[in-house]
Amino acid sequence: MRILSRKLLYCITIVFLFLVSCSEKDASPVILLVSPNVISQNSSAGENLLYGVEAYSNTSSSLAHFSVTCFEPIRGLLPMTDSVLTGEKFSYAYPFVVPEFSQDSVLLRLNFNVADVLGNEMSIQRYILVTGGALELDNFENITMYASGNNRPDAYDLSANTPVIRALADSSEVDIYVYKDEEDLTETLSGEWRSYTGMKFVRFNEFNYATATQSGIESSYSSGIPQNAISDIAVNDVILVGKENKAIGVIKIVAIQNNDNAPRCYIFSMKKIRNT
Repeated sequence: MRILSRKLLYCITIVFLFLVSCSEKDASPVILLVSPNVISQNSSAGENLLYGVEAYSNTSSSLAHFSVTCFEPIRGLLPMTDSVLTGEKFSYAYPFVVPEFSQDSVLLRLNFNVADVLGNEMSIQRYILVTGGALELDNFENITMYASGNNRPDAYDLSANTPVIRALADSSEVDIYVYKDEEDLTETLSGEWRSYTGMKFVRFNEFNYATATQSGIESSYSSGIPQNAISDIAVNDVILVGKENKAIGVIKIVAIQNNDNAPRCYIFSMKKIRNT
């Protein structure tokens, strides 16, 4: 009987606290609602989240301000959005892209805040556990592709991560090759790359090669227009590569040798998404 009484008392207490909470919410001068109602969730880096925000005044006072901040353990408190409001009601669909971290299981805290002209305010928190961490990229340096027709590697096999001689390789191995018009009898580099395997190219010189991540490569590739060939290749060009809608990696042109002082060639670095 004593155990039953304690359980009953506990349930009554919980119900009482819930009713008090609801009455305080209804009595609050400013009401803020954020959906989904889940307080915490697990998400992966690069995931697109959408929060529905509803706010209104219980006192007929005008709303004045809405803000969202994000606290993360690495960079601390970050302002995400800050808006001046007018009127007694406000609704907004707030998009949030989950950031990428090098370590696994990073907890983020989003704080939604609304205030009215009288200084009354209300805040709601949402917690995001970022799982998985940043996926590592395979990094290759000083890759050399020579001008065609010199019995030197003039193509690249992305699956094996190795240069190949196009004339001797199987067509399935020629993901990228140095294009040369058959009627061109000179050894000059044409400045154009093509593919036998359907590889696509997107020039994106604004892309930060040094800090490249998988999500960055994928989003940048999808935002461009993949081409069957890329021409006018120059030093410091950044070229994203992929097949159809799937990004595979990013290339940075380090040097181009196109005179008689040394074998004509392209030298480049590449960061490739693992297991692609």
